[in-house]
Amino acid sequence: MRCAPTEPLRVNVLFQHIQKMLSSQTAVIAETGDSWFNCQKLKLPSGCRYEFQMQYGSIGWSVGATLGYARAAPTKRVIAFIGDGSFQVP
Repeated sequence: MRCAPTEPLRVNVLFQHIQKMLSSQTAVIAETGDSWFNCQKLKLPSGCRYEFQMQYGSIGWSVGATLGYARAAPTKRVIAFIGDGSFQVP
């Protein structure tokens, strides 16, 4: 399922491609907001890790969490879904 270069990239098409990237060696980090809602639709294969934080609904936590997770689990491929607002939070 490819998009013609003249067509805009839609979120559902993007996540179809992401779904194919997931494996037991993957860790998904989903930021609060749209990223979390879209990641909830992913079908995780056995062994694929999934991390999110919705209790407080605070944005920005996933930037540092991604770096920490990658350092703590060097055998996992960490895929982070982070909105642009998270990079604006000090």
